[in-house]
Amino acid sequence: MPGGSGAESRDSGVYSGNPNLIVSCTPSFNYISSQPLQANTAVKRTFHQPLDSIAGKFFPVRILIVIRESSPLNQWFTASIERVLAEESQGSPQSGQIIQQAFLPEAAELTEIDLVLVALDFPDQFTGVEIEQALSSNPLTRWLCVTGPWSEGDGRNRTFWPFAVRVPWHRFPERFRQEIAIKEDRLTALPLTASRNECFLFEQQTLESVETTLPGNRLSIGLLIDDPALQLYYQQWLSGLGYNVDRYSLRKVELKTGGPESSIVASHSIWIMDLDPWTTERLRKIPNIRLQIGSESSLIGLTNEINLEQFTSMNQHGIDSVFPKLMGETEILRTIRSVHPVNH
Repeated sequence: MPGGSGAESRDSGVYSGNPNLIVSCTPSFNYISSQPLQANTAVKRTFHQPLDSIAGKFFPVRILIVIRESSPLNQWFTASIERVLAEESQGSPQSGQIIQQAFLPEAAELTEIDLVLVALDFPDQFTGVEIEQALSSNPLTRWLCVTGPWSEGDGRNRTFWPFAVRVPWHRFPERFRQEIAIKEDRLTALPLTASRNECFLFEQQTLESVETTLPGNRLSIGLLIDDPALQLYYQQWLSGLGYNVDRYSLRKVELKTGGPESSIVASHSIWIMDLDPWTTERLRKIPNIRLQIGSESSLIGLTNEINLEQFTSMNQHGIDSVFPKLMGETEILRTIRSVHPVNH
């Protein structure tokens, strides 16, 4: 869990990382597959923080998370859920409940659950029979199977999890937003039988909606990308949305000395930077790059890394937001739209 010790939260029953978040839990997990939810086999977390009811249909939210205690997705998963719920809340006081366990639920457990989030750490973590029984046990419950860094290839030769519910971990935040929109009747849900093409068009529909409805200023964006194809892609995409985009050589910026007042690149509110390869040499150059672009500018990093620990390292060394290069553009666009103009 982000912001606190997992051992502390399980022993004391209180998660102190967030003062607005009260956790009611037991000292340990009992990973017994395919058994009913009991007091000693799950963690219940009750939110007493703003969770919006935009249309009065989704919140109070009732979510069941299926995740192993040792899952590498654990902290990131919890933090992503909290962030999306906070951003969607818009300050309206509501409460909700999240239940966490390590095994797929049975039908009786789903009667009061709106959404089940399954963190898949490795292929064949659950058998085909378990998955089929879980998906068919309650047709009103929504499902998402979030594939981790080591299970993203699950859909290539296995079809246990339908395309409509399978989502790579780096696309999860936006897909979670889509599920909220579905519950509020702002989006039409994909059927479990949806094809790959239908799933792709569904994501594009959401991106187009974000492009046309999110508030925000037409900011100036600088690209610190030396890969010609990647640079051209982002320049054309962002220019097509009306942003002023300038390209710079990452190598030249790395070598430049002096503060923002003497830098030719200190004129953009947002910078998008290629972080690959994330080596010790690149890490040492980040402070100088940060100096060149100015402390008030937002620095967005792009990477091919799949290790979540690397994402944490990038954030700790001055990168404001980090996104995989293969992810959809929606989350990046939301980040851009949330930045205020910087006056230099």
